[in-house]
Amino acid sequence: MSRVLKHTVHKGLRALLGVDIVRTALPTATIDEGWAEERAYWRQILADFYQRQYGLSLHESQSDDSLVPPLDTVAKIQKLNKADPDGFFASGYRAVWTYHTELCDYGAQVDKMQNILEMGVGMGRLIVHYFPFAANLHGCDVTPEAIAWTRSKLGHRVQLQTTGVEPSLPYADGQFDFVYANSVFTHVPCALMDQWAAELRRIIRPGGFLIFSVFDPNHYLRDMTYREFHRRHQAPGCSEWGQDKGVLMMTYMSREQLFRTWGEHFSVLELRQHYREQSHIICQR
Repeated sequence: MSRVLKHTVHKGLRALLGVDIVRTALPTATIDEGWAEERAYWRQILADFYQRQYGLSLHESQSDDSLVPPLDTVAKIQKLNKADPDGFFASGYRAVWTYHTELCDYGAQVDKMQNILEMGVGMGRLIVHYFPFAANLHGCDVTPEAIAWTRSKLGHRVQLQTTGVEPSLPYADGQFDFVYANSVFTHVPCALMDQWAAELRRIIRPGGFLIFSVFDPNHYLRDMTYREFHRRHQAPGCSEWGQDKGVLMMTYMSREQLFRTWGEHFSVLELRQHYREQSHIICQR
């Protein structure tokens, strides 16, 4: 990370938190080194995949640093490395490549789709990587600041809506070929899961796909002791904590509960693990 970027991060956090994180005992929030190399690597991976799979080149917006949101906006909903252009694009390339490969594994082709929705679109970090395709792109989010930022940057290409924590969504029955939700259902109250499953089934066409991310306990809950995890999460079910944090609360569903809840509304094809990342539930209506 450059000295200028470090100074910008420290200044932004000082303004946001009212303290100098460099001079206090608070844990320092750092941006990982090596993002520039990650960005170059995953850009090439995605470019090669698009060319091989679809015969398409990347869109210029997929490497446009002006689309990277400011630190104070990022801090409301995401890790601080998403305010760094290299972290923003590297993580976006990798995530979207993952969704694409999962779809292709089940015979779905993004270049044949008419309507795609990102639920929890945030700052547009992922949806921008669908710009090479002809599909109508939609995004929704519960954070007005995120929608305002994304609309100012991507509103010419993506139809954006501010939505609520509870269903419903402002879309027609069977409208979408593909809906994906990255780090959304890790922050939704357990009591709303079945309602959201039913609502997403409503807006996805028969044969369409839903992919969303969930916590992998071996990575995200690994700070717990064995006995604490066994006591709190081993039994099938859904648990939540940090409710006082609003949309930043945490939710964990056991494998059994995931298949039971979402299996009522979709064919649950797979729970796929990813290295040091959230796992993906792959569903088809």
